[in-house]
Amino acid sequence: MKAMARRERRWTRREYDRLIELGVLHEDEPIERLAGQLVVAEPQNTPQARAIELATDALRVVFGAGPRVRVQLPLALGDDSEPEPDVAVGPGTPRAPEDHHPPQPVLVVGRGR
Repeated sequence: MKAMARRERRWTRREYDRLIELGVLHEDEPIERLAGQLVVAEPQNTPQARAIELATDALRVVFGAGPRVRVQLPLALGDDSEPEPDVAVGPGTPRAPEDHHPPQPVLVVGRGR
């Protein structure tokens, strides 16, 4: 039997959001869009959770009330990537009337997937 060639499909942010709207994916599923591919995020272990907390505490001390310190929240990095790093620091405020995730972090902390 002949082996089938592997095909990949890249998803845009609009298509990914539509999958959620249609109920194909749920907002809380551990899936990230990286370079247009849907990637399952692995569950955290205790040392990683502790490291995220320590990094978040340290970054809030270092950056103070200036930039936002976001924990495991999406970033809009172009049309084909929307990662959810462990911690990201960027401009803005949680009360900003944005209709999308912040696009320009100044620092991203996370383990490679």
